[in-house]
Amino acid sequence: MVQSYPVFALALGAFIEKILQNKWQRVLLFGIGAFLIYTNLFQIRQYNYTILHYGDMNFRYYKRIYLNNKLHPIDFSLLDNKDWIRNEDKYQDNELLLIDSTRIIRSNPDSAGHVISINLGFDTTKKNWLKIESEIVPESGTYGSYLNSEIQNGDDIKHNKIRLFGPSGYYHQYAFYVNVPDWANDGKLMIYVSSVEEFYGNIKTLKITALTR
Repeated sequence: MVQSYPVFALALGAFIEKILQNKWQRVLLFGIGAFLIYTNLFQIRQYNYTILHYGDMNFRYYKRIYLNNKLHPIDFSLLDNKDWIRNEDKYQDNELLLIDSTRIIRSNPDSAGHVISINLGFDTTKKNWLKIESEIVPESGTYGSYLNSEIQNGDDIKHNKIRLFGPSGYYHQYAFYVNVPDWANDGKLMIYVSSVEEFYGNIKTLKITALTR
């Protein structure tokens, strides 16, 4: 491939020379070139901060982070979670649970780190969602670790998860939405941490908010 660069360079040079002969085409070329250079530098920075993921990108997540330097923790959930609310202002919010005391969490491949379980009681005539927010400091085992939600009602289970990321020893904010199916309106919600290896960390806060309309 590298050996072909001189051939491509000749074709590119001929193309640019032709473009430069026209004033408006020249302005357009410089404008597009400047935009692409800015985009490249911006995304290099995102990659260095692991915002632009090296292996697990998807279109919805990429669209959300594209040239966006004011990301909210819930934006990162699109890397793993498909449930999404475009505008929270259209929903009524009701706080179901708030934990603001630090607790230790341990998880391994054979045993999930249970955080909390609560019973739901949504109005079946409305469209119901959950917003789950947490501050967690991973101490070890972040790779392959996820914050999970699971709603169970009989044999039916609704499962959502987002990955835990960031350097160990620091608090990180996580958030994600859960679309509550009709069958799950009176189900049981469980929050837990799962990991493919030994995970150890602290949960500083956990907030669960009901969003209805």
